[in-house]
Amino acid sequence: AVGGSNGKTTTTQMMKAILAAHWGVQNIHATEGNFNNEYGLPQTFFRLEPHHELAVVEMGISHFGEMDRLGAIARPDYVVFTNIGNMHLENLIDRSGVLRAKTEVVKHMPHNGRLFFNAADDKLCEYAKTSPIPVKFYGMDESLPVHPENIRFIDAAETDFVLNYFGTRIPVSMPAAGLHMVQNAVAAAAVAHELGLT
Repeated sequence: AVGGSNGKTTTTQMMKAILAAHWGVQNIHATEGNFNNEYGLPQTFFRLEPHHELAVVEMGISHFGEMDRLGAIARPDYVVFTNIGNMHLENLIDRSGVLRAKTEVVKHMPHNGRLFFNAADDKLCEYAKTSPIPVKFYGMDESLPVHPENIRFIDAAETDFVLNYFGTRIPVSMPAAGLHMVQNAVAAAAVAHELGLT
């Protein structure tokens, strides 16, 4: 499952693309568009077929209690959080409220599940200290096991970088621009590693 304030849809689609390279596109099921709420998530699951091996789902909320209900539907093994931003503050009050609302999903994860956190987000780092589920960090910092190097913005529609993937360096040419897009790709790669992809 992919949650966070920004970048959910892009990260979901990048994850689907990476995982499909190993399992085959026909065996990966993913959220279409941004069908990520209490209406959209069940529709995503209704489209699951017996041949699907993995589901990558986006989960979006705007109120307390929503992520609890989405988590009960999805029961995800892995959850990626892109960031905790100033979103839906009319209901969630502040970033601490956003964090509390989004992490409601954790109670629906297995004890051997994994959380993937953006290491640059202070709220996620704070939560990681007491998380009941093991946390793996991803991000832009070179001290992290999955991070980008030599980022070059070619034009408004292309970014090149080297993905440092636990010491293996992989050249990437991505048809998108912006550091946030690189960060989304790194999040997807971190999950791919956890699932055993070389």
